[in-house]
Amino acid sequence: MTYKPRRYQRYLAEGIVTLKVKSCTMTADLKDISFTGMHVCAEKSIEPGSRVEFEIVSSLSSASIAGEGEIKYAKKKEIHSAKLFKMGIEFINIDENAIEHFINRIQRAIAIEKRKNKAKAKPIIDWDW
Repeated sequence: MTYKPRRYQRYLAEGIVTLKVKSCTMTADLKDISFTGMHVCAEKSIEPGSRVEFEIVSSLSSASIAGEGEIKYAKKKEIHSAKLFKMGIEFINIDENAIEHFINRIQRAIAIEKRKNKAKAKPIIDWDW
């Protein structure tokens, strides 16, 4: 397998993703997202190459984001003795404006958090000598 550099930055994100393959529906936790895809964790795996319909629900967006994607990879992962599957989903059909708005909200939340942390930081130099 040849390494392909990512075209877009990934952002950590939280939300619930409903995945539908044929007549099977399952939920997964959203872990990160970019303009071209997302990474989710679920209790069940979907075969790489499968086409899925999805719906993302997150507190960062007032409306859910629906679309279609392709499972690029599925890897088993044990977290606190629970078996989960990490899956990478590449977007095939999605409202680009909705994803852009969602990622803008993530970037805004990051900027606000950085400002809060900067305000809490103590000066490096102690002038009390």
